[in-house]
Amino acid sequence: MNQGKLFIGVLVLLVCCFVSSGGAMILTMGGEGVTGPTGPTGPTGPTGPTGPTGPTGPTCQPNKTFSEQTGSVSCSSVDDFKPEGASWWGSAIMSGTVVDMPTTFHKLSSSSDKNEYIAMTRTSQHCKMVKFDVTKSGNTCNYETKSAGYSGSASTPCEADSDAEVIAVWNSKTDMTLATEEAGSPGYGLASLSYSVYC
Repeated sequence: MNQGKLFIGVLVLLVCCFVSSGGAMILTMGGEGVTGPTGPTGPTGPTGPTGPTGPTGPTCQPNKTFSEQTGSVSCSSVDDFKPEGASWWGSAIMSGTVVDMPTTFHKLSSSSDKNEYIAMTRTSQHCKMVKFDVTKSGNTCNYETKSAGYSGSASTPCEADSDAEVIAVWNSKTDMTLATEEAGSPGYGLASLSYSVYC
């Protein structure tokens, strides 16, 4: 009888231990918590109005040409005008021919209504130069060639390159006849000037 009670007691104890350890296993295996639902996102605020667009400036006008010794073009400022290339003529350049020659431009002086430029092309000996002005009157920029000269010789070639150097040789130049009428006329000058405005 005592053995039976002892057996039943051991059996109850084993069952309790099994249930207890199984519950722990269940708790251990399923220990990850469940995340609750996410709350709704609040509404996005309204986007503010876009500011007004500023006025658009004048349109760039590239690849324009003066083919005379004077010319005019609309502008807002004298600095809107930019010389970009030139063809030359005159017996001291190449008799009877208009020639596109590498040309650099150097500002001799500048004010609110007038820019003075030196157009220069260089040979093995000489810096050949033509002065031209761009003046502003109202909303118009006016171009005009003014004079010509050169610097350098066989023994002392001209090597001016920078604005300061070109201005210096212009100020000490030997005067030359400005060719203004035809390719074969005496001296030399600009047969045409290419330029841009508002670029």
